[in-house]
Amino acid sequence: MRFKAKLAMEHVQLLHNMVGPISRLTSGGGGSLADSGVSGGPLLGGSSSHYPSAFGSGGTVMHLDPEHVRISTRGGSGSNGGTSGSDGDGIACFAELATCNGIFLEHRIESASDNIIVFEIDLAQLRLALQSVLFSNGSFGSKGGRRSVAQSALHNSGDARDSSALAALPALVTYVVVMKLAKRGGFPCLCLDASCSGGSIDVHHAIPVRIMRAAEMQYHLPPRIDLPDVQLELPAERPLRPVVERLRTISPQSERF
Repeated sequence: MRFKAKLAMEHVQLLHNMVGPISRLTSGGGGSLADSGVSGGPLLGGSSSHYPSAFGSGGTVMHLDPEHVRISTRGGSGSNGGTSGSDGDGIACFAELATCNGIFLEHRIESASDNIIVFEIDLAQLRLALQSVLFSNGSFGSKGGRRSVAQSALHNSGDARDSSALAALPALVTYVVVMKLAKRGGFPCLCLDASCSGGSIDVHHAIPVRIMRAAEMQYHLPPRIDLPDVQLELPAERPLRPVVERLRTISPQSERF
């Protein structure tokens, strides 16, 4: 099983904008950025003993295949992975992104299950990791106060002002973000490595995940909704006939009553 992809900063911003609102549906808090590593710091979660409980209440399932990235999440009591999406209460949310000419610059997704990878992740932790990458992009290489302002915002990511602080930080260098599945401390993780154009690592995150069987995705698919039936009841004198007769001269799709 292999997954590795490269994202440009605009892709990271797009993913963050999508993940942010969805992550608030789940019951997991996701921790804070003070636990994550910046500029080569320790991994998110630090000690391997934190990994098993890091996503237990996240309730978000990610489905990867060579063509799409799908996110399925449910808030409230129905947020445990591996169970039917019809069980439990809460708001369900589904999102789909294209991989080819879409969210990834390049990617590699391989598995024994027809190149499909399914895992459970705490979406709040993913949001914080993406947010720190965006902050780092705005502050890397700068001097003085801007760097300290960015680091202060990083360690107070739960504050309502972090979005405005992020918008105020300009992109000073070209970044490439690598997203991949790897083991950290013996546990599978979704890793994000952000590097500048010079190749130095500025941000490194490892978000614990729980690998699932591809068949379990059937419990996290969007509901099938039939197309609505439309019925029109017209009065006996059929007042629409003159209108339709005139429309026939405009569009061949108009049919005669």
